[in-house]
Amino acid sequence: MVSFTTIKTGRPTAFGQKIMLEFNYNYNHLEGNTLTYGQTKLLFMFGETEGSASLRDYEEMKAHNVGLELVKVEAKDQERHLTETFIRE
Repeated sequence: MVSFTTIKTGRPTAFGQKIMLEFNYNYNHLEGNTLTYGQTKLLFMFGETEGSASLRDYEEMKAHNVGLELVKVEAKDQERHLTETFIRE
């Protein structure tokens, strides 16, 4: 299962889940990903797939979310600056 945004308790919140789901879906849709909103939600909420979308579309969606989670973690580190090197990682 893909991790969603959390509050201080470390547990996912409904609002955070909705924001991450919407952001992932809309960003990837603009890039040509063919997953529907329902397929995206099924992937993130239950780790399942359905329909005739390509494996590549599912992998792109998961990779995008991993990138967002990495940025969230790094943004909490006050010592780390947003650099070109970080972006390339």
